Amino acid sequence: MEEERVIIKKKGSLLGRIVAFLLAFILGIAAGIGGLVGAGYFIANKKTVKELFGYANADYSAFVGEEYAEKTVWEAIGAAFTTLKGFSGGTTTLNDLNAISPMVGNYMQSFVESAKNSYGVDLNNSGSFMDVPVTQLNEHISKCIQNTPMSDMLAKMGTGNDIINTLCYGVEGEDYTVDENGNIQMLNGKTPLTVGEFAGEKLNERLNAMPVDSLIKVKTEDATMCAIAYGASHRYTISENENGEKSVQMNQRFYDFDGTGFTDDNGNAVTATSEQVAETEDLILTFEDGSKQYLQKPQTRSAENRYLVYEAVETENGVEKGNALLFKKTTIGQLEDDSAAVINNIALKDALGVTHQSHKMMIAIAYGEENIDYTYEKDTDGNITGILCEAPRTIGDLRNNSRSLIDDIYLTNVITPETDNKITMYLLYGKENLHYQVNGEGAVDMLQKKVAVGADGKVYNEYGEELAYAEGVGAAGAWTGYIQKDAESNTLAEYALDKNGFVADERTTIEVSGESLELYHIYENGVAVTYKGTQMKDLSGDSTLLSNLTGRLTLGEVMKNADENKILAHLKNSTIDDLPQAANALTVGQVFDDDMHFKNEQGEYTDKNGTVVSNKIDALKPTWKYLIRTQNADGSISHRYDYKITSEMGDMVDNIEKNMQNTPIDTMNEDGVLQTSETLRQTEIKPEIIALILAKVDPSFPAEYTTVGQFTVKQLTVYVDVFMNSDTYELMEDQS
Repeated sequence: MEEERVIIKKKGSLLGRIVAFLLAFILGIAAGIGGLVGAGYFIANKKTVKELFGYANADYSAFVGEEYAEKTVWEAIGAAFTTLKGFSGGTTTLNDLNAISPMVGNYMQSFVESAKNSYGVDLNNSGSFMDVPVTQLNEHISKCIQNTPMSDMLAKMGTGNDIINTLCYGVEGEDYTVDENGNIQMLNGKTPLTVGEFAGEKLNERLNAMPVDSLIKVKTEDATMCAIAYGASHRYTISENENGEKSVQMNQRFYDFDGTGFTDDNGNAVTATSEQVAETEDLILTFEDGSKQYLQKPQTRSAENRYLVYEAVETENGVEKGNALLFKKTTIGQLEDDSAAVINNIALKDALGVTHQSHKMMIAIAYGEENIDYTYEKDTDGNITGILCEAPRTIGDLRNNSRSLIDDIYLTNVITPETDNKITMYLLYGKENLHYQVNGEGAVDMLQKKVAVGADGKVYNEYGEELAYAEGVGAAGAWTGYIQKDAESNTLAEYALDKNGFVADERTTIEVSGESLELYHIYENGVAVTYKGTQMKDLSGDSTLLSNLTGRLTLGEVMKNADENKILAHLKNSTIDDLPQAANALTVGQVFDDDMHFKNEQGEYTDKNGTVVSNKIDALKPTWKYLIRTQNADGSISHRYDYKITSEMGDMVDNIEKNMQNTPIDTMNEDGVLQTSETLRQTEIKPEIIALILAKVDPSFPAEYTTVGQFTVKQLTVYVDVFMNSDTYELMEDQS
């Protein structure tokens, strides 16, 4: 039975290599975005392709057209994929592709030269090859071949050419073989193509049956062309002989049993009935047309539900296993009738050459999400040696859903997690101890999601933001779940809620419009729902992740060493948006308490001799007395700890001046704020000068002072002034 395939009736274009090249180029830009975002340079929807190349100090003109170079990176990728999607219709030409990258034109020029040099076919003899619509390229190539003199073609190809052999005899191994003497032996009643048939419909049949690798020399190291010629990588094996020559052998076909029926390697259902072979696990499939296949589990494969496919041979004893049925090579007819399907089925890993050593973003595009869509293969030492994936993504997946595949890539494939960098971790996972925790091995564990439900049934996320189209199930104070709907009120999901299971350090309530609401853990179908990491789409458009960053991250999360700064340590729990208000509210008592007072090792307030005191003012260090001591309006003295460090430092400076003016010199000397000689402090005060001051300047001046050190600075100034001008003051007294 012929291998089943879905046929899409569209004219093909034989552009698999061009498609693959453009994908590699476009996605290479995407990978470049990853590196630059990871380095902190820009967000992809803000910078142009030209700027991207500028960061790499590379000349963009050789790789990308001027029109695309001026677009932002995401705009260029979107426009390029729009052009690729136009392959199946419209007037898209190779020149349109060349506008994306001049390298397309260079590649196609080599293709045109190769056709002329190898086969004598001038691909420009029916009009410029670059101006032909993509959908008409096959027709154009056919016309060019028809317009090529047969003598020119045969002269280039030679009589022993594989193409001539295929046209004349069919497919080697199926229609003919070549014996050790070089003689061709026809198989299964097949006959060589006659001269008359060469000009008739038989030629078209032979052309359609020709494998791609009989028309094009497929290099085994070219994964894209191998994928076009032979299919997905599991369909063929490349071997090397003792002379280093490589060849391709098609592998045996297989089906997988999914519990209800069989599927082929593309996941398509196999429509047939099965019958178990007596006393074995082998099966015989019978198809609607009456044909049969023999299935047998492989001896070396661990997968329990995989079966290898063999011919079913009718014998006297019943149906027996025949020759292994191999996967078919891609034929020219398949490309002609179904090129889109052939190209779409090429795995991205093959088209883009993605390996376990590739950029993580490229691996994500080609395979999906780690530990869900693929896992890494490792050796006994834990070194990564390959990638294990049952269903790698295809070119068709990317062409049909390109933006979604890129948008769904997790940012961890772009930025390397740094557990001590809270901004990076916020961008990747959210807030620590709210969305994720770092376990003892340094790995990230995502935490269970939480919501709150108000008395009105409205549902709020962990930040207190209302969830659109969500409504609580149950009653106020005893909510049992909530339903998430879309804008048309269609139910999208139903979740159960549970307040149990919170650990000691988890936040259990949130504030919403001044109301404290209890948080619930979320479950879906009995399974805890956890937060997910950030995806590329979360960084585009009206991203709350970025726009709310300053309102969600605290200073302590942004700055690694906030605790080492006395002021910042008191602001570390404030969000970036709240910093101005929080900073303005800081007082000297909050920030400098340890610096202001004498304390012992237990943190108790003491005097300067280490004796514990009950009044913290008695523990004030001398310098700080002058900063915070103030005279109230009623004349009383107080020590203010509530001076704002951002707005009232000037008042504290004024206090120093006032307090030094009104503090005895002996006290200031003892406090260490004013260094004076003992001789000056012990200088005796002249009674006659005091008498003059009391009589002519200040009747309240202290008459009991005996030494200069007892004066305040203000009193000393008066004393010195009168002392220096005593003759004048005495004259004033005599005149009176």
